[in-house]
Amino acid sequence: GGRPRLKSAQVAAPQRESRRRSLMSPMARLILWVLAVTLVTSALAYKEYQTRIPNGDKVFRNGIPWPGVGHDAAAGDGPKNAFGVAFA
Repeated sequence: GGRPRLKSAQVAAPQRESRRRSLMSPMARLILWVLAVTLVTSALAYKEYQTRIPNGDKVFRNGIPWPGVGHDAAAGDGPKNAFGVAFA
């Protein structure tokens, strides 16, 4: 035979690479799914609290719109202010 023979290590390497790629894709999908669920859950919880407060969507603090009513940060993340502690 004139064809060169491949060693088993030369054949196995592409198969291992293919397996790694196929494992990365489901893991990446899982991470993205968990992140998306976390973000959606946080956003829904925020809206739910805001609707339980009369005019909760119209709160201002020092002349600035404050959608995160019960938090020190206007966006509603981070530590709670006194109202947030009492309301929760």
